[in-house]
Amino acid sequence: MKMHSNSKRAKGFTLIELLTVIAIIGILAGITIPVVGGVRNSAKKAKTRVQFSQWGAGISVFKNTYGYFPRFDTAAANFAKHKVNGGLKNADTLISDDDYLFRELLSGKGAKWSSPDFIFASDEQQTSTNAKVQNKKRTEFVKFDISEITSTTGSDANEPDIKVDGALKDAFGNMEMVVLVDRNGDGLVNKDDLATGVTDYPSVRAKGGITAATLKSTLTTDDDKDPSIEHKFNIADASKKGVRADVVFYSPGKGGKDGAYITPSDAVWSW
Repeated sequence: MKMHSNSKRAKGFTLIELLTVIAIIGILAGITIPVVGGVRNSAKKAKTRVQFSQWGAGISVFKNTYGYFPRFDTAAANFAKHKVNGGLKNADTLISDDDYLFRELLSGKGAKWSSPDFIFASDEQQTSTNAKVQNKKRTEFVKFDISEITSTTGSDANEPDIKVDGALKDAFGNMEMVVLVDRNGDGLVNKDDLATGVTDYPSVRAKGGITAATLKSTLTTDDDKDPSIEHKFNIADASKKGVRADVVFYSPGKGGKDGAYITPSDAVWSW
């Protein structure tokens, strides 16, 4: 008597079916990855703007407390004036005491991790514009979060462009950030508020140091399509050519390393 088996051979995928599935996965990845990257970029921009807002609020309280804005434009070199970290550039391997001025002024504490909080590194200048003299009460106007401070052995251990400890950084890891205040009290931040010897808005370079793209300062001949910092200020108030604020910040953001210049959409602006 013949025995009939009810079992059937399991069918596998054909080569065409496998290739089709792989192609679909590739298409979905091509759609999803840029979207995810865009979301991350937007989140970092938002976080950086929150940083700028908190720092700006601290500067405003400083002015209300002492009757004057803190001075961040006293560096000897013009390129270091109006910078959050003084003359420090992305990828620099050394940070000078003067580069701690912004952080020390607003925190009311010394910035060097190797020194006690009550010792201001920038006091070594012994000038009328150092942290000790400007913030006489050592008031804490801004409580800087640990995530805002560079650490070569901690959060930035795998970041090749961060080689110093104790500097401030934005959400993208940039240490080059600009701070400008309404120095002349006209309710507008523009070129009239720049330090002596500084004729253009300070430019900033993205992570990568000297070889990276730069957010350029001055206008080109085509003002309507100009990607410069000056154009960004001018269009904020066309009649006055400036930003109506007490304090403004900007940073190179994600960097725009593919071109010679960073575009305004790459950069992060506080206004």
